[in-house]
Amino acid sequence: MKGFLFVESNCPDAAFWLTENGSVSRKYHPELIGCVVIDPSCDPELLIRMILMTRPAAGKFTADWLNSIG
Repeated sequence: MKGFLFVESNCPDAAFWLTENGSVSRKYHPELIGCVVIDPSCDPELLIRMILMTRPAAGKFTADWLNSIG
């Protein structure tokens, strides 16, 4: 999926955060491994659903992995 950027830390413009246990949070989470910033014209719900449909495991989130699903 085009139009997103995975950042391996926290960022103020995040659409959502990815956590160490393999979950997605729309609010800041203290156990984050990264966050996703998206193009303002994109809907974050689509990318969140795509991520959750893969049933991510703990420690699975990487930029390469996110690129592989979209």
